[in-house]
Amino acid sequence: MFKFIIHTVLLTACTSTYIGNCSNAFTFSEVQAPGTKFTCAKLTTSKVWQCKVTETLFPMCSKEEQCKSFNCQLRMKYFEGSNMGITVEEGQWLLQQIKGIDLSLKPVLLYQATRDGWSIPNYHSKVGGIPNTYNFFKFSQTQRRAGFFTTLPKNISAEWSYQNDNQSFILSIDKRIVGRANQFDNIILQSQGHGPAIFSWLCDYLVGSVYPIRRDGSAHCGIEYCFIPFEDDTKICSLNGLDGADGMLDEIEVWQIQ
Repeated sequence: MFKFIIHTVLLTACTSTYIGNCSNAFTFSEVQAPGTKFTCAKLTTSKVWQCKVTETLFPMCSKEEQCKSFNCQLRMKYFEGSNMGITVEEGQWLLQQIKGIDLSLKPVLLYQATRDGWSIPNYHSKVGGIPNTYNFFKFSQTQRRAGFFTTLPKNISAEWSYQNDNQSFILSIDKRIVGRANQFDNIILQSQGHGPAIFSWLCDYLVGSVYPIRRDGSAHCGIEYCFIPFEDDTKICSLNGLDGADGMLDEIEVWQIQ
């Protein structure tokens, strides 16, 4: 026989299994060993709970019974404050894509175009010199969300700066498609007069403008042997959902992952 007792305590950040809705927590804990860590969400509020299965001993549990409980800590929603409509599952997936880097995986919003202004000075004042950033774009016509991650600090001093970043990747949030860099690919383009941009040489790219009168973005994909494909048998780019590279943007966001 199993008994479940819910305690709310402070837990440190950890790598754990995401089980979806917290209504599944009892069933999940029943078959897990004490010490198993998991996260779940109340889907109506998108708030995340971080939990750990524990063993309940006598006298709380009688000697004839095998009892388990789980302790949980309420965590903030992933990418709290984002205008990208990132769900709990999407937030978990986005953070899981960052591999081989010693980070606590805490997102901090640096720049949001609709909040901070579609302005080059405003953009650079928020992001200059900061490494390990997720850069998100939302395209107006399709509401498609795309982004890229780079470990390189934002360089705002050079007129043009091209640097390789082997840890970088480009992705479609909606399609869950990820294209990762190799030692020869994924060039981060930065300049004094430019918004966030990533290029894979002669391949895919994702560029966002922060000019106040030109809120547009470009996404290119579908080239053979490159990272991001067209959708099915169409000429629609998986990044922007458009039959073409250029489209208007509703939002640009830059998040540091600490």
